[in-house]
Amino acid sequence: MLEIVRERGVVRWRDIKHVRNARAALELLLMDGHLVRVRHGMFRDGSRPLDAEIVVKQREPYFRGQLGARQQVIYDALAKPATAAELRQREGVSRQAVDQILKKLMKSGLIRRLPTPGESSEWVYAQSGKRTIDVLVDREPKIGSLEKAALSLIPPVGGARRAALVERLGPSTHSALKRLVAKGLVEKAGTPKRQLIRLTQKGLAHSAYDLEGEHLPGNDVSAALKPEQVRLLLALDALGPARALDISAAAGVRSKQAPSAGQYLQRLRISGYIVQERPMPGRAPIYRLTKQGTTAIAAAKLAGKAMSPAKARRAVERDALGRAQQAASRPHSSPGQGRTPEILALLETGPLTSREIQDRLSKPFKFYRSVGLAASDLQKRGWVRCIGSGDHAAKRWELMDAGLDWLEARRAQHEARLAPNEANHP
Repeated sequence: MLEIVRERGVVRWRDIKHVRNARAALELLLMDGHLVRVRHGMFRDGSRPLDAEIVVKQREPYFRGQLGARQQVIYDALAKPATAAELRQREGVSRQAVDQILKKLMKSGLIRRLPTPGESSEWVYAQSGKRTIDVLVDREPKIGSLEKAALSLIPPVGGARRAALVERLGPSTHSALKRLVAKGLVEKAGTPKRQLIRLTQKGLAHSAYDLEGEHLPGNDVSAALKPEQVRLLLALDALGPARALDISAAAGVRSKQAPSAGQYLQRLRISGYIVQERPMPGRAPIYRLTKQGTTAIAAAKLAGKAMSPAKARRAVERDALGRAQQAASRPHSSPGQGRTPEILALLETGPLTSREIQDRLSKPFKFYRSVGLAASDLQKRGWVRCIGSGDHAAKRWELMDAGLDWLEARRAQHEARLAPNEANHP
């Protein structure tokens, strides 16, 4: 949207409304000063000020010197952002006078107004030199009676269960907590089913919060999670970025009665404790901790729960060794009975296309394109590689050293398994 405006200079709403999430993007660009509303439905680039605006900025000291006593008082009071109602109450000026003064200061470019999060019926005014984020952080938002009651019940350390707040104040607490989150006074933690509401620094410093008042029992973030989820987070902290298989092995979360480690990890990802990254196509995803996950781990360590990195890595190594032994103990088929060994055996003679492999298989696939899918899977393992490009008929598959080593090991294992049978039945 900003590129369109900068290209054309001045645009109409109908020229930019086709952009995805155009209305929300427009509001953000207007709040940060990247766009300026020329008149209703018309906008221009805010980084290119008009000549009149340049004159206003150059003459700002002149405007400040020519302001009346009340105007100067209102302008100086807006060093701390405030709404019109707060200015009337603080400075003892009538509503009409405040509105006129604010209009004049806005017209001269000395102040600007911004919408307040969670307070749709209010505008907050601030001096023009302040950034949007500074305005929203510095201002203390107004809260209603129910919001004040919910804020006062939250303990300063840890957090309160959402269910406990709703039980104390009633079902309307859900909407009050949503408004408190929008105003930046509280934040959510835990999982959706076991959610905690915690105070932010802005909420702790709010004048409506009584530090000595009655609070609900405090719960750390790790208390809002199941024991298996806490163990998975501790294992991820000990291992660093890791796969789900390694995390579950280090945490010891494998039970047929309980949900698998993958389900627990997905719930942690949805709740914002971890993020999932897929480094390469066909590879297992990697999980990393977020800021919220780091906070939960710090709370778990304070509660006496910890896991050493050496212990976690030893658990992963034992698990990998056990899986390798289990795979080695399985009975393997001979190269002529499985399609993977047979495909590798055919490629020993030289590169072949998918159709040529299909024609030479003892048990062909239903469609020759399935050979390409099977060969692509072998390519991910590093056993074959693709030569050429284009459609399936132009691609040729070549055997790699790793595939040849695997094939020879399978043949040797097959011969060793047949040797005792030949000795018993000469």
